[in-house]
Amino acid sequence: MDDIAKILKKLIQKDREKIEELIQEIISRNWKHLNIKKLKGHNNIYRVRKGDIRIIFLDINGDIRILSISTRNENTYKDY
Repeated sequence: MDDIAKILKKLIQKDREKIEELIQEIISRNWKHLNIKKLKGHNNIYRVRKGDIRIIFLDINGDIRILSISTRNENTYKDY
């Protein structure tokens, strides 16, 4: 089981559905209505914010890789 599947399995159904929907929109590059910002000091690392959920992802030439899925806290952006 990959890391994202493990994270999703631990969440309640409502949050799981919200994250799965966000991931699909990120992958399909349907970003128009998403709250996406580039992380300072990085060329291709972004975060999506929806409520208290944060998804950090890498976009290199259209190749999307999810780096982190978490709820907002003091350490959310520390490793990036």
